[in-house]
Amino acid sequence: MGGAVSDVPPQVSNATGAVSGSLVQAGTIHGGVHFHRVPAEIAKPRQLPLPPAHFTGRVPELEALSRAVGGRALVVITGAGGIGKTSLALRWLSQVPELGRDGQLFANLGAFDPSGPVRPADALGQFLRALGVAPEKVPASLAEQQALYRTMTADKSLAVLLDNASSADQVRQLLPGGTDGVVVVTSRRRLSALAADGARWVDAAPMDTETSLVLLSNVIGAERVAAEPDAAARIVAACAGLPIALAVIAARLVARPKWSLARVLGELENERTRLKGLSKHEDLSVSAVFDMSYSQLSDEAAQLYRRLSAHPGPQFSTDAAACLTTEAAEHALEELVDTNMLEEVREDRFQFHDLLRLHAAQRATEQETEQARRVCWEWYLVSAMAADRAATPNRRRLPHAFTSLGHKDFDGARDAVDWLEEERGNLRAVARQGVPEISWRVVDAMWPLFLHRRYNQDREELEELAVEAARACGDEVAEGRMLFQAGMGCKARGDHAKARRCFARAQAVNERTRDGWNTGNVEDGLGSACLADGDAGQAVEHFRRAAEVWGEVAGAERKVAISMLNLGRAHVAVDRAATALPLLIEAKARLTALGDVDPYHHARHDVFFAEAYLKDGQHELAEQHASKALSAMASLNSAFGQGLALEILSTLAQRTDPERAEELRGRALALFELVDAPDADRLR
Repeated sequence: MGGAVSDVPPQVSNATGAVSGSLVQAGTIHGGVHFHRVPAEIAKPRQLPLPPAHFTGRVPELEALSRAVGGRALVVITGAGGIGKTSLALRWLSQVPELGRDGQLFANLGAFDPSGPVRPADALGQFLRALGVAPEKVPASLAEQQALYRTMTADKSLAVLLDNASSADQVRQLLPGGTDGVVVVTSRRRLSALAADGARWVDAAPMDTETSLVLLSNVIGAERVAAEPDAAARIVAACAGLPIALAVIAARLVARPKWSLARVLGELENERTRLKGLSKHEDLSVSAVFDMSYSQLSDEAAQLYRRLSAHPGPQFSTDAAACLTTEAAEHALEELVDTNMLEEVREDRFQFHDLLRLHAAQRATEQETEQARRVCWEWYLVSAMAADRAATPNRRRLPHAFTSLGHKDFDGARDAVDWLEEERGNLRAVARQGVPEISWRVVDAMWPLFLHRRYNQDREELEELAVEAARACGDEVAEGRMLFQAGMGCKARGDHAKARRCFARAQAVNERTRDGWNTGNVEDGLGSACLADGDAGQAVEHFRRAAEVWGEVAGAERKVAISMLNLGRAHVAVDRAATALPLLIEAKARLTALGDVDPYHHARHDVFFAEAYLKDGQHELAEQHASKALSAMASLNSAFGQGLALEILSTLAQRTDPERAEELRGRALALFELVDAPDADRLR
């Protein structure tokens, strides 16, 4: 019997992140789970961006940072926006790599992002994944995330850069657990409360004239500065010691190598004169620098610059930018990057410096901003719905009329779920910012991400938001649907009591709408919750009612089959295998007759057949179906499904090979633990 589950390809470890001890590898798993001892030197996150190529000066600040190190250091770099705090931190950390010998972590905490400061839970989730925790295993609660993070970093020497922090509390929740290494925080605020955590402060002052001239010389060439020293001095004075302003004006000079500095200075002074006529503020230098570069953009780039200020999240792709222009977005983005009006943080990922985002927003009209915001919301919604269709093609979707239909295209289910994960922050921002009819639909379209990658904390927040958004729309069909999904989220987190409350609320709504789809879903959900709670008898009744409801709904033949499948399993749970087997056989026949292309439910069939045959004493058939299910679940990358199949095979092996049974049970337990499944408690 052992050969049925051991004839598999060799395992290859693709582990990344800082993990020590045993690692459960769960990419595409063939034949179960294998344990790897991952050397610490192989699994070190290296998240810090490279320091600027033309970093100049800052000797006093660099020396102050070095004096602050000792044991576990917490250093706060403060200063005005655009003064170069992040560049200073990156330069210093690059000079002392021994501080991060066990890894580097980086998070932009988004103090001035359009979607608001980053939640500590989101940053902790990012750190835990970088340290090797699978997305499905990141705890749902902030307290559990902090405990796991501190445990994993207790013996590590890490260099952690918390950029653009908004509060001391935000920082405090992200401090690692080790007694070595360094945490560098950058913020426009002083964050004095961090004194209780042993913080030291380094103030980043504006660059002096000499340093600014050196930086300008490094970028545009020393000979140009030497040829026009007076114009160069007046240009750097206009930049007020802010590297961001000097970078913008230097980009213009680099793009015009034949132009004199005097010509650019003239443009700058003309812009300052214009602004003085519009404002009572005296310090208009930086605004003049930004306005001068903005005025020289092509019409397409200037338009995209303005409209991108309405983007819901801090970063965006070329595809997202393209929804805001009728021209080729690539060329406009390239122009904005070349002029330092936009930063390319990695391939096909862009962001504003927050001062430039503010400048762009000020140049847009209220109508233009509102229109751009709505276009962005709809683009993300339509793209998320396309991803949902690619990943879960058989789901029912409620109709919606869009003003624009352009969206991201996907190459299969894996690509679709990867995109939902990549754009998780932007989709969450749309759900929070968008009008109610968009908010609940975005959350609904994120279903495949929650199904396959969990993100339980996001799911809990967003599904509650979606229920309220659907109610605000006055759409009770949508409200019933989102209450059902909220119940399924609670069930996935193991909170069966709250799941039942959500399902009960959904039932009340469904009684008013008489929507068969929602009613059938809720009966199925209640059956699943009962089964998970060990109340298999009540689960039988709910699944039976679900099958009856679906039988009266046009076009719901597939749902009838799935309810029969669930009903069969519930009968197995109450030791009625003889009753279960005909139901499972009929459910399989119904799906086959429909030409069903859902491999997951076909694999579930084999799991449930194996359970039924095992209970019925037909061990050979049980082993055949369990082995088939194991192979199918492995090809689907379903750790939970593999765990179920391995548990059955372990029970079968117990009769003849207890040692083999224990090994199979251990593999099943590791898989259940990997996805935080309550089934792990049973096996323990």
